[in-house]
Amino acid sequence: MLKTPALNTLRALKVLHLTAALRQNARKARYLFHKLSVTTQGVAVTVGAKRWNSRHPADILGDNSERRHFDPHSSRSPHMRDFEYQCPRSLAAAVALFAEHNGSARPLAGGTDLIDHIRAERLTPDVVIDIKRIPELNVLECSDQGLRLGAAVCCRRICATEEIYRHYTALHDSCSIIGGIQIQNRASVGGNICNAGPAADSTPSLIALDAVCVIAGPNGPREVPAESFCVSKGQTVLERGELLVELRFPARSPRSGSHYRRFIPRNEMDIAVVGVGASVTLDEAGTTILDARIALGAVAAAPFFAAPVSQALIDQPATDETYAAAGEVARQMISPITDMRGTREFRLHVTGVLVERVVREAVARAAAT
Repeated sequence: MLKTPALNTLRALKVLHLTAALRQNARKARYLFHKLSVTTQGVAVTVGAKRWNSRHPADILGDNSERRHFDPHSSRSPHMRDFEYQCPRSLAAAVALFAEHNGSARPLAGGTDLIDHIRAERLTPDVVIDIKRIPELNVLECSDQGLRLGAAVCCRRICATEEIYRHYTALHDSCSIIGGIQIQNRASVGGNICNAGPAADSTPSLIALDAVCVIAGPNGPREVPAESFCVSKGQTVLERGELLVELRFPARSPRSGSHYRRFIPRNEMDIAVVGVGASVTLDEAGTTILDARIALGAVAAAPFFAAPVSQALIDQPATDETYAAAGEVARQMISPITDMRGTREFRLHVTGVLVERVVREAVARAAAT
């Protein structure tokens, strides 16, 4: 069994590998990793004056189930493809870089998905452009006019913002369940919606809260409603050279509440089988739903605004019968697929149940304001 110092060294090597890949290029990272870890006798790790040896690379790489020949020049070696790394400090510089590379560049906001995609060669960019240090993409302002949320703001910062918790609670709900704490310190809502995953956790909340996506590109800025941003699985309305700058939310009306909930097979850190976001506004008496926006995720090629479900709630009494009727409308309007996470029939059932529960909680939050 590997001793603690060797395990710490492995962690350090992984950090070196990723850091070099991002700040210089993958070729340098591969050089560092192999020079530090591979010798003709097996694996040797040297950090400072200490040295740990192992006959087999698998011992240090953490895979003792099968010991194989380790070739650092093989395509199976643990490295990413070569790419250039750019880190612009202004929005104009970033737009210029995307235009210069004409579709061969990918933006890096948090990198929690991008790095994995590059390593697995699902994406093969020639250039990775780090947008994390651009001021416009890090704005987080909540005022009487609404909320401005930069595309690179991490989920952890969103969860720590009291105004978001009180006024845009569905967004807080989404960000608090995206991965674990480590992922939340890097992952961003902007990156989540740009991935255009059908089961994305933040997108239904953005749609329910009526967010608008602010886009910058070589032809100037433009705005697109969040409900129209994702076209299909992995596809958005972003054109070549464009990037998402921020998300803008309208000010919340009095007696408004919102909620997001998903169903997953495990207790946490899993992909949604069904996700539902809801936002409602009540009358002064708190007994009638004056306005509602419902969004569904993981039941179509992209999260979407469920207009019929929303209409089924507007001007209706805030009762269990109303919530159940909305759930039935949701079941009737979707046509989900069967996959490894759930059958079509199961998704139909869960969608109706979640709509009822999410609307009920959104109403309860609205009544408490």
